[in-house]
Amino acid sequence: MNEKEKDSDTRIYALDGLRGLAALAVVAYHYTGGALRQLLPGAQFVTLFFILSGLVLSIVPLRVGIDTYNWSRYQLRRIARLAIPTCTAIGICCIVSTIAMHMGWKAEEYANAFSTSSPSAWLHNLLTQLDMLSMTTAGTRVDGSTLAMADLPSWSMCWELLFSLALPVYVIIATDMRFVAPIALACVLLSEWTQWPPLRHMAMFALGVALAKRLTDNGRETMRDVVAVPLALCGIVLVCQSGFGLLPGIVAQPLAVCGCLILVVVALTCNVVSDLLSTPPVRWLGRISFSLYLTHLPVRDWIVPYIPVAFIGRLCMIPIAPTRDRNSRVHRTDRRQTVRRSWRRWYSCIRFFTNSIRFSVSYMPSNLLPQKQS
Repeated sequence: MNEKEKDSDTRIYALDGLRGLAALAVVAYHYTGGALRQLLPGAQFVTLFFILSGLVLSIVPLRVGIDTYNWSRYQLRRIARLAIPTCTAIGICCIVSTIAMHMGWKAEEYANAFSTSSPSAWLHNLLTQLDMLSMTTAGTRVDGSTLAMADLPSWSMCWELLFSLALPVYVIIATDMRFVAPIALACVLLSEWTQWPPLRHMAMFALGVALAKRLTDNGRETMRDVVAVPLALCGIVLVCQSGFGLLPGIVAQPLAVCGCLILVVVALTCNVVSDLLSTPPVRWLGRISFSLYLTHLPVRDWIVPYIPVAFIGRLCMIPIAPTRDRNSRVHRTDRRQTVRRSWRRWYSCIRFFTNSIRFSVSYMPSNLLPQKQS
């Protein structure tokens, strides 16, 4: 059996679906405001990403064996997997920022760093944006200084990269949930008390590793539906409560971490919730979650302002309309044909989106156009 077949046999698709929904929640957090933004605290879903990364990345080395696993090959592939897309996204943002500033367009705050005409200063600002290893959280560096980031979600890639390099240590020391969970919660409390996020970030990966160890020892367990559904709802409530500020941070943050852990456990076991997370549309969100997470803010800053509202309304209506036959009855076909029709609808939606961007240049507001010198 080759590596691809092994991966298809051991892959838990519900975890992909959970990651996709978390990425969608982060997008909604950055694209909305008011109560909905409070209901979807973006930082907690990044915590969920960290737990999932610790779980997924440590399953294979724990099953194969720590001594026999090809660590050098894994780390090279993981570094390329994280660094190349992240650096590409940041580089494109910097180039677009440079063009916008020289054309006189209205731009975000971070674009001001690329208004310089000095090549050395421009390269310095680019390398500063690419310095992922100095970021502790969104826009904040290890030394406490702040940085207007060209692609804000890239800050979490720092911790993904550090964990990937430290994975051999994690799979040795962070394998017993009875010890890992209290230590992780203590790290969250200490992090909130001292306002030092690295303690929290690295502890979240340990929770995922401990879950992976339990999975490799006991296999995928079954959870009764009457338990899984209320437990998933409880996890959602615990995660979302942190956005409203009803509790002090030193209480709300550990509760949110518990909620993230509950959601991962529910997705990891066999139940009706994990079945829903394994459906094709949700799994598709999981497949594009990394790209969605990494590019949604540049799209918001550089593409969405140029799209007319009428195009957005038509775009949102496309996937809602049902397909009807000549007798005005909804087609009733087998499951495969239904899935194919759903994918065609989404494909048509995406094509319409790209075409609307192409023609939206004519609707560009005048204050975004370059101003002529008098």
